[in-house]
Amino acid sequence: MDGSVCLSQDSSLEFTKKMNPREIHSRSLLKQKKIHKSSKQSSKIEKQTIMVPHTKKIKRSLRIPIPAKHTKRTNEENKNESMQDDKLFSLGSRILGECSRKYNDTCKSILTFDHVRDVFPAHKSNDTSSVVFVVTVENETDAIIKNLDDLGINYIIKNLKFSNVGKTINNVIQMTEIEVETLRTCVRNNAKKLMEKHRYLSIIEGCSYILDKEPVGATNALNYEPRLALYVHAKGYIPIDEEPFDTSYDGIKVVIRVGVFVPFARKADEFHEHVRMGCKIQRSLNGTLGLFVEHHSYGLCGVSCAHVLLSAEEMMHCRERNGRIVLDSIDCDVYQPEHPHKIGILREDITKEGSDSESGLDIALFQISTRFPQDGKFPQPRISNMPDKSFESGRTIAINVHNDKCYKFGSCSDFTEGKLINLGHPSCVRDVLQVAEYTFTICNQVRVQSQSGHLFANIGDSGAPVFVKDGDGQLACIGIIVGGRASDGVVYVTPITRILQELGISKLKSFVPNFVEMANDVQTIKNRMEHFDTVLQKINEKLDSITPSAKAQSYER
Repeated sequence: MDGSVCLSQDSSLEFTKKMNPREIHSRSLLKQKKIHKSSKQSSKIEKQTIMVPHTKKIKRSLRIPIPAKHTKRTNEENKNESMQDDKLFSLGSRILGECSRKYNDTCKSILTFDHVRDVFPAHKSNDTSSVVFVVTVENETDAIIKNLDDLGINYIIKNLKFSNVGKTINNVIQMTEIEVETLRTCVRNNAKKLMEKHRYLSIIEGCSYILDKEPVGATNALNYEPRLALYVHAKGYIPIDEEPFDTSYDGIKVVIRVGVFVPFARKADEFHEHVRMGCKIQRSLNGTLGLFVEHHSYGLCGVSCAHVLLSAEEMMHCRERNGRIVLDSIDCDVYQPEHPHKIGILREDITKEGSDSESGLDIALFQISTRFPQDGKFPQPRISNMPDKSFESGRTIAINVHNDKCYKFGSCSDFTEGKLINLGHPSCVRDVLQVAEYTFTICNQVRVQSQSGHLFANIGDSGAPVFVKDGDGQLACIGIIVGGRASDGVVYVTPITRILQELGISKLKSFVPNFVEMANDVQTIKNRMEHFDTVLQKINEKLDSITPSAKAQSYER
């Protein structure tokens, strides 16, 4: 006996039917190639092939050593002790039971714990001898640790808390256009299949990787190389039904980093008599009212993120309709800050993944029916020393590498400053933790790095408008926030030019008086006054033409 099991599997394996251990065993017996026929009480299996449902025709053979004590156990022992086996999560049990209810039941149990967002079974990249459950939590509590300990499993806890490291390493060196295009081609060729193959791959980006040692013949100006950065929530832990990443794709080396994309949607709690950009809104989830536009069919509308206002079912429906739906349901009310304070009706939703050359979209358009905005001011900041800013002009501007300092006002973190980074670098992000109850992928978003030691945005800021200053020092909009990276506080922004293009709108709502229209109105009033003067003059002339006797008779009457 060689103490191993050969499992035929696809690297992007999806199980279509839950199988209990008895079903697995019976199937394996049908495909069993080698078996020692001894006594009925003690059958020893040397080698077996487990056939499982898969989604692709290409298969890979994964040979993993199994501890001898597991291969020598009888079928009767496996049947009687499967639920009480103190080695339930050893690798041998993983291979023989990964199609069964064991892991599913354990994951479901963990997901019932308070503050737990996600969990998956994995093994360490340098140790395939045991399974570790990767548990993502909003807040790590003693109760969570106790409950996990009571399960008797190996686990690690990943806290879904945004941190600001202050300096992004892949922004140190600006790559050449040839290098950026090489990375863009690599992302175009590999992003989709990598996302399909690796469930917890959250972000794919091109980066300028700083070399530890300069290559031979290099100078101080050439101490980096273009690489493909793959961000995962738990570095060094590979899901049990997946294979490790390749070391390179299309000749571009891979660097694995810690990071997970999270949409910024959360609680809303402030009421505004007249809604404003940056205030809190709610429907399916909660986020930020980003911008105002004048729509040719709906009139004055607000713009925010689709994942804030859509339910999971509506999101799926939107995907089935090529990424765009017009809602006519009676249950489309949008609230500010929350139910029952209605401000409008959800009209259209657009969710498009995008491509290597086009930014993806995750936007919602809702018609404002009450509490109309009166100006371009933002809500009162929670911190008194924050600058008093407003956005009256409605001006938009194309993103420029020479104008990289930016600002935003969000319902969670108020007014903050940031810096645009890695402009033009390809990217593809995915909400792998399903924080918004559904997963979506979006490509080629603008990235913003936090400044001054504070997060640029946080959960609750989805939809928040982002600005730069134009040549006159006034704010000009460049996009709205869609989410961020938990590991270092980098924020992803959908370009405003792409949003307006999709909506078929040329500009944002302006609160600055239109002096041309005002001049026309004044001229209209002046013309009417002149006409009134003419009419009055004619009346006076007619009165003057009346004879004195007629006037006297008129006075007597």
